[in-house]
Amino acid sequence: EELQPQLSRDVADTQSEDFSAVDELIHHVKWIIWHGRSVPIITQNENGPCPLLAIVNLLFLRGRLTLPPGTELVTARQLMNQIGETFIQFGFN
Repeated sequence: EELQPQLSRDVADTQSEDFSAVDELIHHVKWIIWHGRSVPIITQNENGPCPLLAIVNLLFLRGRLTLPPGTELVTARQLMNQIGETFIQFGFN
């Protein structure tokens, strides 16, 4: 019976550590010209799929997200915060 509460704590601790590691990831920003405007594109640090970067880059290309001109580095936490603010402002359409 004591195993379940301990397992729940272990899972919660692991999830918290995983999210902390993601929050601290730093990504490089590459600026491109897209339809006559300067648009940031966030680059990957590691190989493999990254849904966060796919969503963020799509929102940048659509003009729904922006970064201050000349930004060279951004954290995953900053990107997630911007996505959240965008969903609140524009909805999910």
